[in-house]
Amino acid sequence: MLEQKDYKQIKKIFNEEGKKLFKFETKELETRLSNKIDAQGKEFEKNIVMQLSEVIEDNIIPVMEEIKKDIARLPDKAYLSDKLTDLEGSVIVRQKKENKRINL
Repeated sequence: MLEQKDYKQIKKIFNEEGKKLFKFETKELETRLSNKIDAQGKEFEKNIVMQLSEVIEDNIIPVMEEIKKDIARLPDKAYLSDKLTDLEGSVIVRQKKENKRINL
């Protein structure tokens, strides 16, 4: 029959081996879990990139093209300057005509 000290020795051996086994199992589990999370993260990242590219192609690029067309249709500085000069000339001519009528 086993004595109390034998039980203590057996308990000590099991505790030491159990700790070693637990550490090994924990490290292995952490490694597997980390690998799985990395794989899922990469898949998630891939899906997000695909969805963002679809949004850009379907929504943003067409709007940007429309904006470019609208900007191309805007008058440039030289055109506006010419029109403003013509308008100023017309105003001066009208004022001179009015002055002639009043001074008669």
